[in-house]
Amino acid sequence: MAFCRSRYHGASCDIKDPPSTLPSWQVWAKTLSETKVAVLVANYDNASTLSTSLTQSELGLLSSAKIATARDIWAHSDVAAGDALSFELGARSSAFRVLNIEA
Repeated sequence: MAFCRSRYHGASCDIKDPPSTLPSWQVWAKTLSETKVAVLVANYDNASTLSTSLTQSELGLLSSAKIATARDIWAHSDVAAGDALSFELGARSSAFRVLNIEA
């Protein structure tokens, strides 16, 4: 893929319900085609909401790539796209987006 490099698979600190070893949140990204990338953000915390933004670099996109559009798969709607994707997740929830990339 001309626009991709290694993907960001990140997480925050530990979860609040010991003895679990899961992180409280995770990000997964996968190339679907030459111009599409799927991104899943999961909040595993039982009590806290997650408010975060992920930059193109954190998602593994090269600086020459541009997020043209982003589709929220769960809501069946388009969401704002730019230099970063913002996520507001309740406890024990997730967001699934498909990004259309312009090289």
